[in-house]
Amino acid sequence: MISRLGFCLFLTQSTYSCTNICNDICSWSGEKLFEVRHISMVGDKYTINVDAQHCSCRKWLLTIIPCCHVIAAMNFINVNAEDFIPIWFRRSTYEEIYQSIIFPVNHEVLWERTPYPDVHPPHKRILPRRPKKKKVGRVGVEKG
Repeated sequence: MISRLGFCLFLTQSTYSCTNICNDICSWSGEKLFEVRHISMVGDKYTINVDAQHCSCRKWLLTIIPCCHVIAAMNFINVNAEDFIPIWFRRSTYEEIYQSIIFPVNHEVLWERTPYPDVHPPHKRILPRRPKKKKVGRVGVEKG
């Protein structure tokens, strides 16, 4: 399985087609509504609305990156799928973020000591609980 960033880099680096990602048959329903069927799985059908950015598999909704069904529909109408990927998942943004040097940090033994007291997490408060019930033995049976 390809990670979200890996899938995005795949889309931005290479030319892709529907057959590179998954085998789908795309049927146009009207305007930008489509029905996409898997070739390998006979019963699976997905409805796609490109304008509303909705696919019935819900991967587009959950990951914000177009799923293979949507890419098949976009290839059908010659729309670039990269335009539907948010800018923070693009390769140019990734390179821009990591172009500067990330300096290493010394071990805490070498950190500068300050005159202020150390900061500790707050104390854990024990909340009052329900009192335990006293168990009473059955009639005629003694405990002990």
